[in-house]
Amino acid sequence: MIAKPTETLRIVARTLRAEGPTALVARMRLREHADYEEWLEERDVIMLIAALRRLSERQLSRIGMSHRTLALDVEDLVARATREREITRDVLELVDGGEDPAPRRMMAAE
Repeated sequence: MIAKPTETLRIVARTLRAEGPTALVARMRLREHADYEEWLEERDVIMLIAALRRLSERQLSRIGMSHRTLALDVEDLVARATREREITRDVLELVDGGEDPAPRRMMAAE
């Protein structure tokens, strides 16, 4: 029983140190991992849009974005990243073939 509070305190300290007090409050309210991950993604997208809003129209046009369509551009960017992450996971699953990937990675490192 003593190990659980210690582990909980480690998680709390790690979250507070890495992501700040707002994330700690969110983690306590959103105890389900999926809910917390969804909140983190939403927060990150908002922060990304806020950072991109600071750029001039000229700077945004260099990366193929515009102030008028910034929210849609960021949504497309997130969707593309999610799609690429899923494809990468599927490819790695095919390459590993369900077996233990550690020996292959050790051979590749040599």
